[in-house]
Amino acid sequence: VSRLQKNPEQKVSPDPTINLPLEAYIDKNFISDSMHKIEIYRRLSVVREEKEIDELLDEIIDRFGDPTQPVVNLLRVARLKTLAKKIGVKILSLDERRLELAFGDAPKISPAGYVSLQEKYSTRFRDSQADKEIFIDLISKKDFFQEILFILRKLIG
Repeated sequence: VSRLQKNPEQKVSPDPTINLPLEAYIDKNFISDSMHKIEIYRRLSVVREEKEIDELLDEIIDRFGDPTQPVVNLLRVARLKTLAKKIGVKILSLDERRLELAFGDAPKISPAGYVSLQEKYSTRFRDSQADKEIFIDLISKKDFFQEILFILRKLIG
């Protein structure tokens, strides 16, 4: 298509792999109709901005009521994926309290945000520049989602 439009080919980076200790899906108790589920999954797959997730959440609440925890988790994962993709994360993984961010070939990290995280997490922060990875031992065990959001937003700048 790019050649036909005489535009240079644009590289589309793949979605990051997100490994978190939670269940994230649309359960049949919340939405039983398969077509509605497929529609929501499809819309989540094309989200590019956090604002779109907020709008989708509002629509889900209007149409189906308050979401169950697995649906809330699904939207949270979509939010993390959206932010992670902006900075070139290939893998975002959480094991116990250790967050691993593995980057692709061209990470787009804010230098100021990176330094800020090094200062905040001090001995809890480790990186492997050769492998393009960052490891952070999270402070909060209860609300790891908010802390990961904070970290990604800092790295975006």
